[in-house]
Amino acid sequence: MGNIKLAIKGFKTALLQINRIKATEIFDNLYENDEDFYQLETIAMGALKEIGEGWENGTILFTPA
Repeated sequence: MGNIKLAIKGFKTALLQINRIKATEIFDNLYENDEDFYQLETIAMGALKEIGEGWENGTILFTPA
């Protein structure tokens, strides 16, 4: 489960940095290793949940560019 947590953290960081290349790279690497869409869904939903919770509690702020 540790790898999943690291992947969620990395994907979350890529999303917050609006880094499409890194986000795609994370997904591509995970899929090449396992060919498992469930794992990709788990990582995407985990990252989005953490971002949403951070936005709600004020620990993640979004500012217009």
